[in-house]
Amino acid sequence: MLVKRLISFSGISHEVLEFSDGQEAYYKLRELYQLGDPLPDVILLDINMPIWDGWDFLDEFIKLGIEKFPEVYVVTSSTNPEEKEKACSYAIVKDCIVKPFDMEVLQRILAS
Repeated sequence: MLVKRLISFSGISHEVLEFSDGQEAYYKLRELYQLGDPLPDVILLDINMPIWDGWDFLDEFIKLGIEKFPEVYVVTSSTNPEEKEKACSYAIVKDCIVKPFDMEVLQRILAS
């Protein structure tokens, strides 16, 4: 929710989709894809979510076979290098970001 506020406040993006768990995000993004609607340019994916965690989301999302996936940034509170390595093993993951992060990091991500 804090990141959504930062994005909205900064004016970086006009539309922000927010989901409470990985399963909800997956089903909504799958629906957008199947309808031919545009997907987000960037996904900030928290690893620690209820129902489906970030890993579950990634495992299912890549199965959709989307031609041009959104850039995914894994967001975590862990500084464990193995988690970053696992995140970057997914071709659609651009980087792993440790929380908390500031407006400068967010602007760099959204400008790419």
